[in-house]
Amino acid sequence: MKISLKEDSKLNLVHKLRGFAKYKSRKSLREFEHIAGSLNWALNVCLLLRPGLLALYAKTKGKSNLKGMIWLNHSVVKELLWVAFHLEQSDGIYLLKSISWNFTLLS
Repeated sequence: MKISLKEDSKLNLVHKLRGFAKYKSRKSLREFEHIAGSLNWALNVCLLLRPGLLALYAKTKGKSNLKGMIWLNHSVVKELLWVAFHLEQSDGIYLLKSISWNFTLLS
């Protein structure tokens, strides 16, 4: 039994992350919040990817002008690409492993 994202949703998010993570480009605070929200949604399934939000949140801390432009630095790009890579490789979270019971051994 496992929890995972639908394959098309996962690939869509990976595509968004890679499209957003362009070094020395500028994005609005609204775009930063949108990508952070999408990634935060995926963290319900891929908990170990939480460190990928640290630089993103640090970059937007204290900012309130949604149309204000923010430069993407190396840390943000590196973390988002790290998340995209691991998200693409992720198979989900396994909750239970199926075990075949051999009833002849119990007798």
